[in-house]
Amino acid sequence: MAVDDDGRPAGTPPEPPSEELLEFLLAALAQATDCVVPRRGLPLPFAVLEQPDGRHLHRFAGEMVRAQETARGWIREQPDVRMACVAWDGYLTLEGVRTDAVFVDGCDDGDGDGYVFVQRYVPAEGSRGPMVALGRPGLVRRSERLFDR
Repeated sequence: MAVDDDGRPAGTPPEPPSEELLEFLLAALAQATDCVVPRRGLPLPFAVLEQPDGRHLHRFAGEMVRAQETARGWIREQPDVRMACVAWDGYLTLEGVRTDAVFVDGCDDGDGDGYVFVQRYVPAEGSRGPMVALGRPGLVRRSERLFDR
């Protein structure tokens, strides 16, 4: 039997995160989506942390890949992190079709790995119209932890 990278039978969806982490990640994904839908703006990558004193959002400027790396490094340096995620704009290819999408990669201070969620979007009216979300947010895959417990 073929298996995916995390040991699941090939083609089966990953186990979902806890309800608390799911709400945290979907809130960050909604915020990232709001950066591009309907305004057509490019969101800078940002990180969201949940710490004992509350939730904090930090934006990271620069080239997209490097800014994501900077955000991930910054998260690892923060104290008392309960949950964290990085959000960015990119592309998702499904069945050979590439679409614009926003992504959120995050984890909590539990024993598991992280999760990557996605929301695809397209122009509403031709190539110059406002953007609209395409479908619903989805769980793409499991990911490496963003911070040590």
